[in-house]
Amino acid sequence: MKKDSLKASEDGFLQIRQAVRKIQDDFGWPFDSHEWLESAARINDEFWKEGDDYPNGCSQSTWKRFVSGKGGKPLYINQKAFKIFCKVLQLKWEDIVEKEKEEETNQKYLKLPEIFQKFILSKSSTEIQLCSYEVDEFLELYPTDPQGRFLKSQIEEALQRYKRGSCRSDSTEDLEEIEPTTKLIHLGDQQTVKLIVQQTPKDEEIGVRVWVFPSGDVVPLPEGLQVTILDEYGDPVPNLQKQTNSKDKAILLEFAVEPEENFSVKLTLQDISITENF
Repeated sequence: MKKDSLKASEDGFLQIRQAVRKIQDDFGWPFDSHEWLESAARINDEFWKEGDDYPNGCSQSTWKRFVSGKGGKPLYINQKAFKIFCKVLQLKWEDIVEKEKEEETNQKYLKLPEIFQKFILSKSSTEIQLCSYEVDEFLELYPTDPQGRFLKSQIEEALQRYKRGSCRSDSTEDLEEIEPTTKLIHLGDQQTVKLIVQQTPKDEEIGVRVWVFPSGDVVPLPEGLQVTILDEYGDPVPNLQKQTNSKDKAILLEFAVEPEENFSVKLTLQDISITENF
C-alpha cells in the first residue's frame, strides 16, 4: 500500500459507485456537483461554511479518482480524503479499502535482493529521500518516516541494483526535484512560447510549477494567451487558469497532484489550442 494513500478493493469500488447512484437518485446531485465536496467539508468540520477551503487532500480531481478510478479500476487517493469520502457516501472505509494480503507481501519480499533483507536489521543516521513513484514495489514493503525518507547506507546499493537510476544523488537537496520538462509551443504566425513544467515530490503529493515564457527575443508574451490546467479527465481545474495582457513577460501556475495522477496544460491563442499531457 502506498504511504499515506488508500484505494478501494474491487468489491469496495462497486459499493462506492452504488452509493453514488443512490445519493444521485435521492438528491439529484450531478457527478461533478460541488455538493459532494461541501458535504465532505462539513463532515470534516461542523463549522465549515461556503467559501471556506475544502479539507486538505479533498478536491474535485480527487473525488473523480475516488469514484471513477481509471479504466474501471480503483486508484490510490489521499488517505484522509478516502475516509471522508466514504463518510459522505455513508460507507465504512474499513469495509471499502483494499487490504494487503500477507501471502502476497511475503512472495514479493522473497524476490527482493538480499541487501533489502539486511536493511531491516540495520540502523544508520544518514538519510536520503526517494522518488516514491519510481520505487513503488519497494515502498509497499518498507514504511518510511513522516518525511518519506529511508536509511541511506543500507539501501543505496540495493536501489542501484533493483532500479538503476532511481536515486540521482547522495544529497537530499538534489533529490527534491525532478528534472524540469521544457517544450517549445508553436501558436501560429511565427509565435512560439516556452513551456516549463517542474515537479517536486513532497510527503504525500507532488508539487507542480508551470511556467510559460516568451521564446527567443520576442517579449512580452502574446496578448490574450490563455493557459489552463486540466485534470486527468480533461476537465479544467478551478482557479488554475491565466490569460496574458499586453505587458506580461511570463505566466506561473502552481498546484499539487497525487503520485501517478496525470494532468495537462492547455495553451489557447485565438483559434489555436495546444494541449500537453504530463
